[in-house]
Amino acid sequence: MRRMVEDFHVHLKNLGSSVKILKQFEKLLPQSDYDMERLIEKVESLEKGQQSLRDLDLPVEQDLFHTSRTMRWEAEWFVQHVCERLREADARVL
Repeated sequence: MRRMVEDFHVHLKNLGSSVKILKQFEKLLPQSDYDMERLIEKVESLEKGQQSLRDLDLPVEQDLFHTSRTMRWEAEWFVQHVCERLREADARVL
């Protein structure tokens, strides 16, 4: 899953993702034990925190909310896309 994080980083760059999204993501990259599952969990908790503030009519940092939501959508799409490309023969070798 670590390799997937690195590939996801390249995917975000190729997409032309906003500098804000890339900077948030790159803060997490140096951690050697960081993987896609952990990335998605972090982004989900950030998004849920912002949503909770919104539900309570408290100030929400709109940029952060949209950045985390976009990053979660991209991460989920990326994992699904990678899994769809995986062939049984390749999985056995890995």
